Amino acid sequence: MPGSIAVLTDPGINGMKQWISIRGKDRSNPILFWLHGGPGFAQMSMPHYLDAELEEEYVVVHWDQRGAGKSNQSGFSEESMTIEQFKADTIVLINYLLEQLVQEKIYLFGHSWGTQLGIELVNEYPKKFHAYISESQVVNNARAVEIVTAWLQHAMKLNNDEKGLEQLAALKNPAYDHSDYHELAQLAISYGGNYDISFLQLALISFKAHEYTFLDYYRLLDGMNRGGRAHSPGRHYDTI
Repeated sequence: MPGSIAVLTDPGINGMKQWISIRGKDRSNPILFWLHGGPGFAQMSMPHYLDAELEEEYVVVHWDQRGAGKSNQSGFSEESMTIEQFKADTIVLINYLLEQLVQEKIYLFGHSWGTQLGIELVNEYPKKFHAYISESQVVNNARAVEIVTAWLQHAMKLNNDEKGLEQLAALKNPAYDHSDYHELAQLAISYGGNYDISFLQLALISFKAHEYTFLDYYRLLDGMNRGGRAHSPGRHYDTI
């Protein structure tokens, strides 16, 4: 379509392959830049499902962050997954987008872990953004873990779920370590305390993506399983 844009590229961010998708009906529309959750929960394989209407009004950019999806390349250092490094990667990419699309500001959208990253970026570089939009804004991860644990205990007792209570009791309390947090999240999902769409449905949507190869799906799953265990030494609970 004349004036539109549909690009899948690796602009080379801080010496590492990190892939982005840029799509929009009119390349002169404002940029809407997604910061996905996780770390590791890349969303580039789902924009055709998520973004059809957004692409009418914006140039929508999805980025597989280091250690996620197409950017989970073998041999990269997990120790580089620090908040400071993610911030450095993001600002390089934002400057790249502004230059390539000849714009002065962007709209920044953060989801879960992406909100931790996003809120620091808009605080440090406010002149680069029209606005900041967040979904599942992270405020206090430690308190969130406590709330989820108490809610599950109450719900399981009401349902006489002895097996669930045993699983919950077997976790460290609070469940900050990666493996414990992951199991706590799975228990919350089983009680409807997470997405309003199943992971099976998300997988079926994801597998239709033209942007991903078979190897990229392996990279995606590997990055999701890693989660945030490398990026917060001493604080291994994740966000999604």
